[in-house]
Amino acid sequence: MKHITKSTVLAGLLGASTMAMTMALATSAHAQSTSSSIRGIVTGANGAPIGGAKVTIVYTPTGRVTTATTTANGAYSARGLRVGGPYTITVTAPGAQPEVKEGLSFAAGTPVSVNFDLEELAAVDEIIV
Repeated sequence: MKHITKSTVLAGLLGASTMAMTMALATSAHAQSTSSSIRGIVTGANGAPIGGAKVTIVYTPTGRVTTATTTANGAYSARGLRVGGPYTITVTAPGAQPEVKEGLSFAAGTPVSVNFDLEELAAVDEIIV
């Protein structure tokens, strides 16, 4: 026969209350996000994804720069960005005209989707040195 003492019951109650408090703190910490994030796709003039494009994100008030490089399927993402704005995002890729988007603002929590469709550089007929 198993004996249950007051200390065994008390230890069980303390363990359960500690677990409940830990879960409550974890939930509230998750809900209080203090940074923002963005993601998007970079495509070319023909709609094909552009891999290896450089995405430069500048928080205009401080000049803080965050960079990302697109994957083979043209996707990029950046996390840990300051909430608010304005932001300026510039995308560059070989053989494509750079594209700039200005005055963007981001909220905490859910990532914002910012896509780019780059145009090809115009062909140069003659270079004079």
